[in-house]
Amino acid sequence: MKLVYFCLVGILGVAVIIDCQTFKIPNALIVGALVGGFVVKGTKAILTGDLLIMADMFIAILLTMIILIPLYVFKALGAGDIKLFIVISAYTSMKESLYICLLSLFIGAIIGLIKILSTRMNNISFHKIHYSIPIFLATLISIVQ
Repeated sequence: MKLVYFCLVGILGVAVIIDCQTFKIPNALIVGALVGGFVVKGTKAILTGDLLIMADMFIAILLTMIILIPLYVFKALGAGDIKLFIVISAYTSMKESLYICLLSLFIGAIIGLIKILSTRMNNISFHKIHYSIPIFLATLISIVQ
């Protein structure tokens, strides 16, 4: 497994822990992770002489935002979750980024359905899910494939 993926999994792991404790993903973590992604992709672009690597990263980030902003507007995702997807776009290819995005939406739907069913059975009020968990799981699945 590439070192870049270890960094990404570490960042997402920290985000999951913080999100589960505070229901927030700190901007400092996001900014640091984005800077790291830019450095990694920039270094790779310079070493290989392929500046399209940087273009691919920026297109992936832009596409991620275009796809996910409507979900934020309709309160389906939080801003921190979208920022995590942007971090993923900075570390992976555009294809991987979109795959992780779609897979996490599917995993999130399953977790949400399980949570709805379990709260209905136990007569408990519904709570939001920590979407950093489906993002983390989708990233792991993508990496090990």
